[in-house]
Amino acid sequence: FRTPITLIMGPVERALKLSTNPYVIEQLSFAERNSKYLLSLVNQLMDFRKIESSKLEISYRKGDICTFLDSVLSSFDFQLSDRKITLRRLFKLNNSDVYFDEDSIRKVMTNLLSNAIKYTPNGGEITVYLKSIKDTKTNENMMYISVKDSGAGIPEDDTEKVFERYYQSKNSLRFPMQGQSSTGIGLYLTKQIILMLNGQITVKNNRTKGANFRIVLPLHETDPNASEF
Repeated sequence: FRTPITLIMGPVERALKLSTNPYVIEQLSFAERNSKYLLSLVNQLMDFRKIESSKLEISYRKGDICTFLDSVLSSFDFQLSDRKITLRRLFKLNNSDVYFDEDSIRKVMTNLLSNAIKYTPNGGEITVYLKSIKDTKTNENMMYISVKDSGAGIPEDDTEKVFERYYQSKNSLRFPMQGQSSTGIGLYLTKQIILMLNGQITVKNNRTKGANFRIVLPLHETDPNASEF
């Protein structure tokens, strides 16, 4: 499924680099964004199949988690600018050079930020937190990530359902990104990936406005793969 989409994206990207006509550039940009979104949907469906068949693999590698997260968030610059949404990054890790699964974290953050943009009004604000915390039971270091938006929040009846397969709230005010619609599997995939990483994810409404998705993951300062042997 992915090959035909990538065959479309290649010529569009090359045409964008060659064109000087503002109208053509605008239309090609729409085509490029929508092609990327279609590719992300296909990837989500493939991940869905892998999770359902227990074939999604986790691979830890050492890297700078702050730099990595920043690069993932930066890919949303156009959507944020187009909607005049401010994205705040608050990263507070003493040691950001840790072991993590890049592919899994990218999928999780992409889903959560896409969701936050969808429910944040024009001119609103989204805040991404990253910090280390202590597990109160084991005293082990954990990684805390949260994505907080300034939208209308989640209806109380939906807070326990948003991570269910195919669930789509009918009562939430949303502001879809250009060319995008909800599939009802993004947050389900997000939770399943977090569980595979031995973490937890919850969602709560903020005291003032908006919703806050909170993730707690093990903070791997040593290679977790080594403990498997």
